[in-house]
Amino acid sequence: MLSIEIIADPKDSSEAKGKFFEQVMRQVFETQRYEVIQNLRFTGSEIDLLAKHKDKNETIYIECKARQKENLSSTDVKNKGG
Repeated sequence: MLSIEIIADPKDSSEAKGKFFEQVMRQVFETQRYEVIQNLRFTGSEIDLLAKHKDKNETIYIECKARQKENLSSTDVKNKGG
C-alpha cells in the first residue's frame, strides 16, 4: 500500500483536501505515461481517477482518501479493493 503524508491547512474542508490529493496523484501517473480522467461516475459509485497507459494495455482505477493519519485503517483500503 502506498502512503503519502501531506500537511494541509486544518481550515480546509475534507473535499478540498481530497481534490488536492487527486491532483497530486494525477500528476504522478501522468509522468508515468498514463492518460488520467478524473471523477468518473458509474451506477451507484464514483471512481476518483481512471488511468490508461499510453503504451501498454493497462488501466488503473484509483481511489484517493484524504484523512487524518491516525484515522485511516487497513479496512478502508480493503473495502475499496473488493
